[in-house]
Amino acid sequence: MKTPREISHTLEILVPPRIHFVSNDGKYEVKKGSTVTLECKASGNPVPFISWSRKNNLLPSGEKSVEGLSITIEHATRNQAGIYECTADNKVGSPVTKEIVLNVLYPPEIEVERNWVHSGEGYEAHLVCLVHAEPPAEVLWFRNTLRLDTTDNRITEARGNRHTLILRKVKSTDFGNYSCLADNSLGKTRQYVELSGKPNPAEFRSGPLSSYRDSYNISWSVISYTNVEEYKLYYRKLPVSELQPSPRQQQSKHSEVDNDTYGGVHGGRNHLGDGRGHMGMGYGVNSRGAMMAYDWHMVIVQADPSGVMPSSSLLASNKGHNGQSHGTVHWGSLMLKELEPASDYEAKVQARNRFGWSEASKRFTFSTRGFENSLIEPSPVPAVFSEPEVRDLGMTAASSGGSANRGAAAAVVIKPPTEYIAALVIISLMVWT
Repeated sequence: MKTPREISHTLEILVPPRIHFVSNDGKYEVKKGSTVTLECKASGNPVPFISWSRKNNLLPSGEKSVEGLSITIEHATRNQAGIYECTADNKVGSPVTKEIVLNVLYPPEIEVERNWVHSGEGYEAHLVCLVHAEPPAEVLWFRNTLRLDTTDNRITEARGNRHTLILRKVKSTDFGNYSCLADNSLGKTRQYVELSGKPNPAEFRSGPLSSYRDSYNISWSVISYTNVEEYKLYYRKLPVSELQPSPRQQQSKHSEVDNDTYGGVHGGRNHLGDGRGHMGMGYGVNSRGAMMAYDWHMVIVQADPSGVMPSSSLLASNKGHNGQSHGTVHWGSLMLKELEPASDYEAKVQARNRFGWSEASKRFTFSTRGFENSLIEPSPVPAVFSEPEVRDLGMTAASSGGSANRGAAAAVVIKPPTEYIAALVIISLMVWT
């Protein structure tokens, strides 16, 4: 009798993935600073692998996706809140995805759009606070310690997290310090905004390299709704340094000014063509080899009422001014004389209107020409000028004690004689040939 043969067949059934568990039913609500672990479990044949991603955003690690049964978020912040997606895939059928919503509770956080807002009488002003809070916060506005209610001239507006206090027609009494206070069940916070009629910080407009060896025509502009009455111009010589290129070697350099008290300011009319003074010694090397700083020279410059134009004209010329779009642009300039050839200087300026002095401008550096690269003779002999010379008439500077004799400044355009023009043309031809 023959032995029967047995044949065995193994049948493996492929099963598409199915997510059968997500932690906390897919909803998490944690406080800021907490640690939370999101879990996801799936079945299928073959065993599916699980990946994590975040809807319309990157994961807290900065990655687009990661693999694993869970993902842990430490020290949760509002920026880590959102919808997290757990995806299971085993290449059988289509991947499946479940969502877990993470909501992070935190006390209010406020950013001010601008902490200093410039305006003028009769204009509209907007003070803006960007408020983030969960649960949502109640936002109140204050002037100093007085809570502000809405009136015909003063309204509040809320669009999403943007809260705005609108003064429809500013009066001089409206200038001052404001604050927005945001409050929810987890805490409260406050941020401050100043509404000011003072001028904006000025910006220098002159180029970094003078046309002359011993003088420089410096100019600036400032936006102010109210007429500018005067300027304080500070300047001083910079040290010779091999570490940084001078404006003769590069374009104009600006650096933020720390609004310090201008120690070492010398008054008098030195270096302005009216009277004599001395340049403070410093940023040189003393007998012990230590670096010393040159003293600042301060000059009071009276504003010229005719040197104004709408700020829209400045913006149209692609020369925007501190991001401002309203107000009037006021221009100032001064010819600094008796400077040293082939030297670097820095300057800063403040402007005053009837509401007070502006913050100091950014520092601006400029250079005088050296003997080797100037075809223009130094003053006092009249020379061929590539730009109008501004002579200061009756200009005086504030004394170091703080008092000032304020005169008027006027600009005189010196037209060069014909023979000087001819001489410059001949010399230019000789140089080019």
